[in-house]
Amino acid sequence: NFDRLTTRAEMRDLTFGTGGSRFRTYYGQLGYRLSVKFEVNVQRDVMELRVPTPVGQMHIPYNQDNGASVVYTFGPNIVGKLELHDSDGYGVEVPVSYQGPAIESRYLISSISVSF
Repeated sequence: NFDRLTTRAEMRDLTFGTGGSRFRTYYGQLGYRLSVKFEVNVQRDVMELRVPTPVGQMHIPYNQDNGASVVYTFGPNIVGKLELHDSDGYGVEVPVSYQGPAIESRYLISSISVSF
């Protein structure tokens, strides 16, 4: 955290199984406080899987999500947020074929958080 700027990043890299399958996930987030009440954020979130096969490494870009948000602080205990996401991948609730194209989605989330 800096005066008006906030940065966050995380990475997880797991190798599993006897063949050395690899799961990697990471994200980066950058936020900027425009004023006492307004803040904007951008984020990139990636999940990928690499599986060795007899004919070579199979790379599955499991999910990639780009997001942007605007946060408004109504008071010390009330915060509103509007998020826009552009996502593509296979992390969905319906069966998919990893050989087929990734499923693309765009969605909007609006929320109000109240603490007491």
